[in-house]
Amino acid sequence: MSAKKVNKEEQVNPILQFAVLCDGVTEPDQRGKVSFIGIFDKFLRPGVIPHFALALGWKNGKGVFNHRVRLLDPDLKQMLESPDMKFQLTHETQAARSVINLDGMNFSKPGVYWIEILLEQETVLSIPLPADAG
Repeated sequence: MSAKKVNKEEQVNPILQFAVLCDGVTEPDQRGKVSFIGIFDKFLRPGVIPHFALALGWKNGKGVFNHRVRLLDPDLKQMLESPDMKFQLTHETQAARSVINLDGMNFSKPGVYWIEILLEQETVLSIPLPADAG
């Protein structure tokens, strides 16, 4: 299956429809629906988190795009940066989803960590992720 080429002058940047922190995401069912398992917005204590996922949904755009995710510690030092992840939208009503699975991340001290979501090297959302002292 070949991808339709989109001229740069036709390109329309999408919006980030959703960003969900959760324990996991199911595979799409026969209708294309996914479920988010264990949605959360903080960690109860610092330490190694065996696994969590960040699900992203993009919509209302047209073209080929790169996005990436950064994780910053409470001192705003980068802990992780994903490689560029490419997606294509051929029509403004089309949607693209991606799931970034993170394993064994060490949130070593209490404080607010940050998840940055970038589209074409520009930050489109920063999500605070507190790790309480317990």
